[in-house]
Amino acid sequence: MSAALKLMAVLGFAFALCAGRGAAQDAKPEITDDKPKPTVEFAKTWEAAVAEAKLLNVPLVVHSHGFY
Repeated sequence: MSAALKLMAVLGFAFALCAGRGAAQDAKPEITDDKPKPTVEFAKTWEAAVAEAKLLNVPLVVHSHGFY
């Protein structure tokens, strides 16, 4: 038996074992009231944002909603 056939047999057997347990159906999402913590500290002023962009040599990205 070739290595590929052996691998397919092992994976098929493992899948059959896992599928029969219903682990995905038993999993419950954790519900909390915690707000997500920011991972990036944003500049407090436009001048600080420009200075940081120049320092890091990156472009500024401006995004806004509701200005038509």
